Amino acid sequence: MPITDTQQQVSEAGPATPAAEACLSTITAGTSSTDHGPVFRAVSTHGQRDHTHSSSSIDSLNQTAGLLLSSALSKSSTESYRHAYQMYVRFLQRHLDSQSKALPPNVQHLTLFIAHCYQTGLAAATVTTYVSALGYIFRMGNFEDITQHFIIKKTLQGFQKLKFTKDSRLPITPVVLLKLVDSLTDSVSSHFLRVTFKAMFLLAFHAFLRVGEMTSTGLNNQHFLLRKHVVVTGSAGASPTLEINFPHFKHTTGPSSTHAVSANVNNPKYCPVLALEEYLSIRKHELTDQPLFSFMDGSPISRSFFTQQLKASLKWAGLHEQNYKSHSFRIGAATTAATQGISEGQIQLMGRWKSGAFKKYIRVPMIHL
Repeated sequence: MPITDTQQQVSEAGPATPAAEACLSTITAGTSSTDHGPVFRAVSTHGQRDHTHSSSSIDSLNQTAGLLLSSALSKSSTESYRHAYQMYVRFLQRHLDSQSKALPPNVQHLTLFIAHCYQTGLAAATVTTYVSALGYIFRMGNFEDITQHFIIKKTLQGFQKLKFTKDSRLPITPVVLLKLVDSLTDSVSSHFLRVTFKAMFLLAFHAFLRVGEMTSTGLNNQHFLLRKHVVVTGSAGASPTLEINFPHFKHTTGPSSTHAVSANVNNPKYCPVLALEEYLSIRKHELTDQPLFSFMDGSPISRSFFTQQLKASLKWAGLHEQNYKSHSFRIGAATTAATQGISEGQIQLMGRWKSGAFKKYIRVPMIHL
């Protein structure tokens, strides 16, 4: 069935609030497309009129509303959404017409954009992320979210089927974890670094840590833990417990979450709490705002440095380094929790996943009867 004009183009009403207009302008900033300027001045579908003579109290409320709305997205998400929008605008202007506009959204245009992404070899997950970002922008602009249109959804489904690639990253299981810790005796010459990486390896697994929560990734918006975010508790005679406060999650600014890690009393050599205590006793942070995992001069452990040591440890253990990445700790934690009978809801909570994406991390072998 051909796409009709009615399906292609939707209402041209602009944002219902000045706050939404400001947020949309922030996300779409830096593009050569000025297609949304006149649209903003239109009356919304809900019948609101512009306040041409707004009082100071209304202006103050609009500013606060804008702050609240913009705070829903983290800085990294805003940048990602802006990148997706810029790609979409460039595609329209280079492949369709130099005067083509991204807003109001058009089903035919978005379908062709997905096809273009397929031809250029982009991964299905990447394109799905781009389309999701565009959907957010469409909704923020008070337009119909055409990313939920039947044709768009089916086009993405076909893309995913034809571009399916299996995640080759293997989970770091408890057995592999112990091998990595044992490798540090021979693969690291510095006592301080041996203690540091032992704590990092064990905590990465037991606390479901992302590599960006342990190391400096070189990005402008860093999310690594600070010394003040970890506290070891425990009464006299009781096993210590580590409490980690995560002030922010990936792609979001809140709310914070606290994760508890119990001591391994049966095998203290591989206990994450004792390993961290030993590291902290040597590192002796002068300030609580210093990176948790850092060198003696206070500079954070970099992602590349951590990855380099992980590869050395894998090689020592006789494992293929190309099959294990820094994210394998998180994959292994989810897989191990599932094999222990922990519910999916609890695993999602432990790993601080906001969606069902955690399910792809569980690599429990299928049993063939």
